[in-house]
Amino acid sequence: MLRRSALGSKLLALAEVPRQASRVASDVVWWPAVPGASRGSVAALTVSYNTRELTAFLLWSLRTIVSWPELEIVVVDNGSRDGSAQLLAEAGREGVRSCSVDSER
Repeated sequence: MLRRSALGSKLLALAEVPRQASRVASDVVWWPAVPGASRGSVAALTVSYNTRELTAFLLWSLRTIVSWPELEIVVVDNGSRDGSAQLLAEAGREGVRSCSVDSER
């Protein structure tokens, strides 16, 4: 299921897309592709600043392409003023961890 969140005048897609979704291009390589690969805990950490749309795409990509049962997604926002906080608040309800850093200190 693809959910859309209205933030300002733009619609951003958030990742509640099953891995086998037909919206994913046929040339996407699922990772890890090797059956039986180690499945330990993994964290994907990213830092953002005024990159709401790119962050939304990253979250969608991680949830759609990466098949990892214990994937933790963490976004550190450096005081964005483009609506990223609202995006991350909604993503937080989906299990994404985030924190905001005041970059004006």
